Amino acid sequence: MRLLFISFELGVTSSGIASDRVARQLAEHGHHITGLVGAQTPQERPFEVWTASPFPLKPARFYSLLGNLIGRDLNYVFWERRAIKLGLSLIDKHCPDVIYARGSPACAFSVGLHLSERTGIPLAIHFADPIPATPDWQAMPAVREKMRRTVLPAQRHASLVSFGNDRMRVYQEKTTEECIGSRCMILPNPIPVRKPCTPLVKKNAFVFTFIGSFFGSRRPDSLLQAFSVVAQRHADVRLHIYGVCSKEMKGLIYRDACLARCVDLFGWTSDVASALSESSCLIDVDPDVDDCVYTSNKLMDYLSVDRPILAITPRNSASREVLEGLKESCVLSDHAIENIVGAMETAIASDWGISAFEERRELRSAMSLESVCRHLENRLEGLIRR
Repeated sequence: MRLLFISFELGVTSSGIASDRVARQLAEHGHHITGLVGAQTPQERPFEVWTASPFPLKPARFYSLLGNLIGRDLNYVFWERRAIKLGLSLIDKHCPDVIYARGSPACAFSVGLHLSERTGIPLAIHFADPIPATPDWQAMPAVREKMRRTVLPAQRHASLVSFGNDRMRVYQEKTTEECIGSRCMILPNPIPVRKPCTPLVKKNAFVFTFIGSFFGSRRPDSLLQAFSVVAQRHADVRLHIYGVCSKEMKGLIYRDACLARCVDLFGWTSDVASALSESSCLIDVDPDVDDCVYTSNKLMDYLSVDRPILAITPRNSASREVLEGLKESCVLSDHAIENIVGAMETAIASDWGISAFEERRELRSAMSLESVCRHLENRLEGLIRR
């Protein structure tokens, strides 16, 4: 099967990393992949990648306001124009069977739609995030309507529409007021295969680790407040945070003497494996909203290693559905400070032997990169036979 694989980012950002993993796996399965991107990490890949210049990106406030008025996202308009031109030449050269576009951002859908309409090649799209974002991330009605109208043509046209989880599908259909029906499939973020971590042993310090960034409605406040309480009780606990740290977050840490002493900020790291291995307990934090439709890519990274997970997530969330049944290796809490403190105390007191992680074997198999991509390619090949 020959695929024109469109993703604005490849290896960059959480959704770009997931796209890179999927493209690599499809290439390893023997499919001919041609990548069309706006940004990529500089590394060797088993497939050809072409980059259309994205600059100027989000060119001016005028474009954002104009986009709100006409109901069309213009932040990536220059990349879209260049990507369409480059895409047409790649189609002439490689004759793909399917155009496969992954978002967010939604510009990949717009490019895929234009190329599909021009050439008649079937289009498949994947929502790594809901578009428009949920109201806790994007509350402005004009922006929400703009994003809805931007993705709707591709959503209607695509022969296959996939989502990271079923809650996201329900949200997307409700927001766009469109039923996707049999064209839909659930394609979760895959759990990567990693070298086994060294067994978890008692160390001088118990290290809680968060990998990622806090922004938008994913806030660090409850985690930091709870950890401050725990750190006052235990002299040998630390919190490691890998990712971009805002001035606001640094202020929260440095204004608290206990946090300033026990929290280590490492910034972004490319060596995720070492960060995972050095941890005693991995922390995932979801937005504190009633119906959280997101499942983070880092949660899949966490599940790939034998380390306990403390998930701070609402009681009605997609993350809880993934972790349901993992009673021996995961501790769940909502955002109430006292409940997070209790979960941390449980993590510290528990004996996390190797047997505790045996329960993840079935989930790792079902959501492995191999399994997810086999499921995807079966559906994509079905589009060719129509």
